[in-house]
This record gives sequence, C-alpha cells and structure tokens, in this order.
Amino acid sequence: MGNRYLRTNQYHVADVDAGVDLAGIYTTDQAFTCTGAGTFKIRVAGGCTGTVSGTNVAASPVTLTEGENTITTTGAVADGSIDITIGASTTVVWSNINIWSDSDTGYVGYAVPSSSDNVLPNAGAFPAASTTVTVDVTAFCLSMDWTGSTNTPMFTINNPLTISGSITLATGMVVNGTSYTVINGVSTIT
Repeated sequence: MGNRYLRTNQYHVADVDAGVDLAGIYTTDQAFTCTGAGTFKIRVAGGCTGTVSGTNVAASPVTLTEGENTITTTGAVADGSIDITIGASTTVVWSNINIWSDSDTGYVGYAVPSSSDNVLPNAGAFPAASTTVTVDVTAFCLSMDWTGSTNTPMFTINNPLTISGSITLATGMVVNGTSYTVINGVSTIT
C-alpha cells in the first residue's frame, strides 16, 4: 500500500549547482539570483506552464513544460537575476503522471494510482480556483481523501473509477460525470 499525492499548478525548484538561491515548491511567479554557471531543475506539475528568463539563463527565455526542465546558467552577471513566470490551467486529467507524487513535498512524475494506493491532494494541490480533475481513463485507488483541499476543486468522472476503500470529499466540492463510480467502502463528506 502506498500514497499518491495529487498536485496541480505547482513547480519544484531543485538539484541546484548554479549558485541559485531558490529551492522548494512554488505556485506563483518568483524572482531570484544566480551567482555562478551550472544547472538547476524545475519540475512542473500538471496544469502549469511558464517561462524562465534572465541575462544569465542560456537560451533565455526558456519555455517550461510539464515534467522535468533543466535550466542552464552561464554565470554571474551584474544583475544576476532570474525570473520564473507561471501560468495555471484549471483542468487536469487523471492519466497525466505530472499531477502525481509519492510524497506531500516530492517531485511530480510518478505513476497514476493503482488499486493499492491512497489518493491524497497535498496541502496546496489546487492553487487555481475551481480546478477540475477529470478521470479520463479507467482508474483505481484504495481510498481517496480530499480533506483540506482549498479553492473548491471539481472532480469529473468520465470513465470507470473503482475505489476499494472509502472516499472523503471536501466541503463544497463538486463531483460529476457521465460514467460510474464503484465504491466498496463508506463515502463521507466533510
């Protein structure tokens, strides 16, 4: 049994060897400095796009895509500033590996949940209001808990979804769809 954390419209800056003074998970535009040549990674969650620009960013501006992006810096310059500009979408699909992580603060890019995985949106899973997560393939999970989700996410089930355990929805959350849901456990709304 494992957990799959649902994350949308976020990016994770990591693997820094370029004197970059920024690391962590972000949902908004960021400006930071760079003191040397090297690389860093930006792992972009589903529903998020953007650019990286700066006088010391190779091939600036760099367009960010979902998944792992490697950014190369050419060295320190007078201003040394780098800007990340992010755009958010309000629609993501279950089959997109770039919305799944194996921990609340980990990278995206993990396999979609299986029948032995719990589905848990992380604390900032929905920074964009009314983000819709659509089940676009036959899907499975052990249990699903949306407790603590903010910005009123929507859950659309357009393909069969089998939940072996239970589902807990967040207050005000909307669930709809044209397919069916099989729940072998207990459903609760918090």
